[in-house]
Amino acid sequence: MLLIFKTTRAVIRAEKALRMSGRTCRIIPVPRSISKECGMGIEIDDECAASIEAVLSEFNYTIYRSNEYEK
Repeated sequence: MLLIFKTTRAVIRAEKALRMSGRTCRIIPVPRSISKECGMGIEIDDECAASIEAVLSEFNYTIYRSNEYEK
């Protein structure tokens, strides 16, 4: 699953919040075909999608499922 944010700062803050809560994630470049925003996103496992909502409740993000983008 790919999380898209409007700014680079939001990506970095969200990654920090996810890591501090024990979630595994990684910052990856976002294909232009998906978003022309900041160019960075956070990749997470599909299994932890439900639990990230509480961690990232303060961030404005868009979710893309893994099969919608090329890893």
